[in-house]
Amino acid sequence: MSGATERGNEGLEIRVLGCLKVIRQGSPRPLPASRKTRGLLAYLALAARPCRREELCDLFWDDVADPRAELRWCLSRLRAALGPWLLSSPDGIGLVQKGLVIDALAFRRLASTICSEHEAREALALWRGKPLADADVPASHQFHVWWIAEQEALIEIHRKLLHDLVNRLWSSPAEALAAARQLVTQHPADEWGHARVSQALERVGRGAEARIYAEAARQALSRELDLPAASIMPAESIMPAESIMTKLPPAPCVPADRRHADPIKPCGVTRPLLGVLPLHVLPDDESLQAMARHVTSELTGGLWRSDVCDVVECDGPTTPQEERSPTLTYAVRGSLVWLDEGVKLSLRCETSHNGAVLWFARFDSDGCIAPRIAGWIAGWIGRAVGAIHSSIQIAEINQAQQQLQPQAHDLMLDAHALSGALEPDANRRALTLLREVLDDAPDEPRALALAAWCHAQRSVYNWTDDAAGDRNEAERFADAATVLSTNDPNNLTIIGTARCLVGDLTGARGLLCRALQLNPYSSWAQSRSGWLANYLDQPDRAIRSFRAAMQLAPLDPGTFNSMIGLGVAHFVKRQFRPAIDWMEKGLSLNPRAIWAYRNLVPAYIAAGKPAEAERGARAMLSVYPSLSLAAVARAMVFSRPTMARISDGLYRSGLPAV
Repeated sequence: MSGATERGNEGLEIRVLGCLKVIRQGSPRPLPASRKTRGLLAYLALAARPCRREELCDLFWDDVADPRAELRWCLSRLRAALGPWLLSSPDGIGLVQKGLVIDALAFRRLASTICSEHEAREALALWRGKPLADADVPASHQFHVWWIAEQEALIEIHRKLLHDLVNRLWSSPAEALAAARQLVTQHPADEWGHARVSQALERVGRGAEARIYAEAARQALSRELDLPAASIMPAESIMPAESIMTKLPPAPCVPADRRHADPIKPCGVTRPLLGVLPLHVLPDDESLQAMARHVTSELTGGLWRSDVCDVVECDGPTTPQEERSPTLTYAVRGSLVWLDEGVKLSLRCETSHNGAVLWFARFDSDGCIAPRIAGWIAGWIGRAVGAIHSSIQIAEINQAQQQLQPQAHDLMLDAHALSGALEPDANRRALTLLREVLDDAPDEPRALALAAWCHAQRSVYNWTDDAAGDRNEAERFADAATVLSTNDPNNLTIIGTARCLVGDLTGARGLLCRALQLNPYSSWAQSRSGWLANYLDQPDRAIRSFRAAMQLAPLDPGTFNSMIGLGVAHFVKRQFRPAIDWMEKGLSLNPRAIWAYRNLVPAYIAAGKPAEAERGARAMLSVYPSLSLAAVARAMVFSRPTMARISDGLYRSGLPAV
């Protein structure tokens, strides 16, 4: 084991690869039996920075009367195990870094710089089993989502390391066979691994056994994945390696009809291709190059999870002229520079054919010491992914709207933009386009999801005389779309939004949490989670979600909705001045969002501004002459206490009761 992962008698080691284990000054320390205390330990160990108390309270105790008391109790139990390494300061709760070794961080660091078989084995030696095995807290939903994401990410690194080891050992058939068997033992559903076991058996002269193994694996995977056996491990993927000059054949193809796989894409549509190019590094030293590779790898992964387009990490040339590629639609490139003990990262997203810049940003660690730079980079990646996703989506929508003969994919992009305007005429036009798409493709998941959202908007924003009918239509379309969208974070966000607007807050919460699990950098999912928190009377959580959404995608046309939501959160908290400021900012970006006055007018009344409230009420009635308190109460989905304050403010502003 390298020096980076060694521990001394005076240090602290926290192991999370397997069951949680704490070794302090060379001796194992007992851990509390409490699930939440163990979960708290795991979260602090893997956090890149001290965690604010509010963040920890929301993760574990959002449903108790005094979450800070619960946090103090858990910290007192952890202090017995961690001693002086547990740090509590005004900045938050964290772990002292000096003398601290965390196996998962060492594992990730080693895995990101593998250059040899020895280094691959060194990283794999840290693996003790399923990570965070005894650290889950299923009752704390937000933490459970984080736990799943961390566990899956570490398992995927482990699986890729084993793939890499098999490839490196391929010239030695017996060793490759042993490595491939280790891979399928620990990852039994890995089709690539089973194909390599069969190949390796063939290469060591055990042809009959290879064919028997391949058939047995095919049948087992067929039962496990509920797929036809013929679609698993096609013959060309396990052909003898000697027949292709001992080169390792490509990984087996995933059949086109594979269920429960990648998000469903519209048939016949060529998706844009985004290339993440190598960063220019100054100075050109090994540590900075490793950091640059980490940035591009994390950026590629984040953009792939966002599903805005197909993504590839490029190994190509570094000059701007050479980076122009006819195969790429968009490109991300930039530089990583070390200055004054800190790093500066510059990134831009541009169109590949002419280099037009869609988005550009610089990130600076502000002289941060090296061990904490990883934490800064994680935040930078999130902001970059959200902004790039939004920029490409805007570019694709603009291109679709310019098509003289739009196809179904173009119509859906146009419908998506119209739906996001949150304005009645745009809503009607979106539904017209979606009906055209669904007439030709009744099972198109994105069109079904958008139709659900449009009908839900009609119900909640008082745009219809048949609110119950639109609500039923929203639920019908949402049910149909959900079945087809299990792994599509964008569709899940749309469906979750629709369910939220028709009052199914429990269903909306599950869908939005799943969307953020699949794509934690989604500004839209963050914004819709903020509205859900408003409806659940959780304004502090809503404020964090809206601020995260605006930071992730500052160019998103839907930013006005996050601003209005931020104002509503302050209204729920009875902070009426900032409530008015934020809602007015949102309306200034989208003056057609007249529905926002349903929240803004009561804030005016509460802040002692009756003249502004009366003007807001007149603005609503000029667009919706039949609007009444009863109609607003039927449409909106806030809690009873919040709805009572909204109704009182609207009544005092002059809105008729019926």
